[in-house]
Amino acid sequence: MITLDNLVLSYPDGARRLTALDHVSLTADSGELVGITGPSGSGKSSLLAVAATLATPDSGRVLIDGQEITGLGRDAAARVRREQLGIVFQQANLVPSLNALDQLLAVPTLGGGRRAGRAAKASAVELLEAVGLGAQAKLMPHQLSGGQRQRVNIARALVSSPSVLLVDEPTSALDSQARSAVIELIAELTASNGTSTLLVTHDLQHAHRFDRLVTLVDGAIVEPELAAV
Repeated sequence: MITLDNLVLSYPDGARRLTALDHVSLTADSGELVGITGPSGSGKSSLLAVAATLATPDSGRVLIDGQEITGLGRDAAARVRREQLGIVFQQANLVPSLNALDQLLAVPTLGGGRRAGRAAKASAVELLEAVGLGAQAKLMPHQLSGGQRQRVNIARALVSSPSVLLVDEPTSALDSQARSAVIELIAELTASNGTSTLLVTHDLQHAHRFDRLVTLVDGAIVEPELAAV
């Protein structure tokens, strides 16, 4: 599980500081898909950045399975991202020269690890099959549709069997059919893998697929009735 405990994050803005997160507390349990919504500039991406150890909060804590990961050094934070976190950005950002399977196999070597062995290749193939791309394993990024590239992106984020999955607007560049498929896929993988998933989205068409929705306004979590005002 991931716990965000009383997070405060601010940025310099001229002569003053802009509060991006205002005492935010949130927990996602194992197997739970939590949707994070709110208007542009409400702090959604800042929340994911802190959860992913890509930004250090002014105060507050981030814990994964009870272990605090806030304020780690560069190498330790990179290890947490590599071993415990799966991160899916808006754009797939696949390596143009690698096919779908090799996108996954490249992940273990990024931190200086060994080249993928037979077991790792079998696991990567299973992941591609899990996201519906078993038949496209040898295709290059330019040969895949936008929805398929995002599926590879999701599979790549799951290579290390992370306990936490952080997803930032994964359907923003997709058509309605592909959006539905990607949200369904993330919901299914969260449940089947027991992952704690935080997913930022503007699209509430698929709100029923989330276990819980949290709304941010001006950096703070608001009650549903207040968010609608």
